[in-house]
Amino acid sequence: MSLIIVQFRKPLKRFQKFRLTARLAYWDDKWLYVEHRIERNSETIASALSKSVIIGKEGRIAPSEAISALGYSIASPPMPSMIEKFREGEKLMREQTDGRRQL
Repeated sequence: MSLIIVQFRKPLKRFQKFRLTARLAYWDDKWLYVEHRIERNSETIASALSKSVIIGKEGRIAPSEAISALGYSIASPPMPSMIEKFREGEKLMREQTDGRRQL
């Protein structure tokens, strides 16, 4: 399960070369937040933020367990304000959707 918000700043034409980068921005006990960028000639074409959960055979896997299984021993960085706003927006969307179901 995941949620992604994307902002396109400039058009990207069909078959045009670009560079895609991803950076693990933050994680908590349940969710991974990854920042993505599409760049062309050192210019940002689009940026995105994704929120994902890892699911294994036994159910959800804590991001810290997955990171440890990959051989890393690192703690999550402090939560960036962008992710705080992302969560606020997600909450507002959920409230709006729940309200419509009751109509």
